[in-house]
Amino acid sequence: MGMIILSHHTGESYGLLGPQLAASFITSELGISTIVIGLLRNFDKEKLFEFIKEHYKNKEKIVGFSHLCGRPDLFELIGELKTLGFRTILGGPQAVSDLVGEGEIEKYPWRFKGLKDRVDLGFGGPVDGLSKELLESSKGSFSYQWNTDLYLKVQWDNLFIFDDHLEKLEIETFQVLRGIGCPYASLKKTIFLDSPLLF
Repeated sequence: MGMIILSHHTGESYGLLGPQLAASFITSELGISTIVIGLLRNFDKEKLFEFIKEHYKNKEKIVGFSHLCGRPDLFELIGELKTLGFRTILGGPQAVSDLVGEGEIEKYPWRFKGLKDRVDLGFGGPVDGLSKELLESSKGSFSYQWNTDLYLKVQWDNLFIFDDHLEKLEIETFQVLRGIGCPYASLKKTIFLDSPLLF
């Protein structure tokens, strides 16, 4: 089986450690050959679907996503692949919160509703906790605690970018992303403001 992890990418000569580490672990520890494809903005969706159809020919349809950067086109792509019968997995430090969405959406309709309708499994924490069973059949969200004894064998020769065709990306630098957003943004706090002088 050959799995793809689809991710956001700018096309510059860098790679994100998270998706590469996940692909390396899935390939070497779970025995499922995995590549990472960074999707450039305004990628040709029709040509991507042609590539995916050929790539998954006679293979189990499991596709992973990571580092979405809030891009609506990637949210839409997950839904379309789900409709085509793919098992969809979201991984990374924000995977579980992206799956579940923000709280009290009935009260605050502008809040992010989550990706529950299109993602089968949201996996947070180090990739070491990922098993073949989780990858192939578990539903919902799973999160594992970080520790100091982590899988760190990373392949960098399996990273590609996609605009209207698949292109190998030569890595010159890489980024390590851990924390997403402001940790204080979700805290509730009552504040009092003086009335404007106009009133």
